[in-house]
Amino acid sequence: STRNQHVSNFRITGNKFIRIATGESEVVSLNGFIHDFEVSNNEVFDAATNPILQVGGGYKIKDWVKGYDTDSMGVPSRAVFRNNYIHDNRNGHGTIGIYIDGGQDILIENNRIINNVVGIGIGCEEIRAKKSRNIVIRNNVLINNSNAIWTGNSPSAIRNRPPGAVDSIFIYNNTLVN
Repeated sequence: STRNQHVSNFRITGNKFIRIATGESEVVSLNGFIHDFEVSNNEVFDAATNPILQVGGGYKIKDWVKGYDTDSMGVPSRAVFRNNYIHDNRNGHGTIGIYIDGGQDILIENNRIINNVVGIGIGCEEIRAKKSRNIVIRNNVLINNSNAIWTGNSPSAIRNRPPGAVDSIFIYNNTLVN
């Protein structure tokens, strides 16, 4: 969405994303002033990118992408990631199945995430961004991921930015194998 324009009440459902190679970008990226949305019943297979399904926002920075300047990119909120099948995505550099970067009030449930580098990641890459908060991760099956669930902060590999904040992450009733 563009500055101060909100997008809400939409679904991304029933899609197959196979052998996507976007370079540094995501297969599906949901950023900015978006809320009340659902990403469900999708399959992502053999993607050579990182992350796979991504939500991010809340940035207040200059030069984010080649000089882009904004007062606020908004914060994605009130989202559900449900019943997605994300598998065999190891071609990218640190491929993450579902990645929340500055999103709020998000439910991640009943997903099957198999054979990726990271299954589910919750972080906030920019110190001036709104924090990732109120994220519930429940009833997911994560098998053969190098890291099943990752949460926290680390400086971004891009421009060595300091990390932002992560708060109120609830992880329960997931099945983790290998």
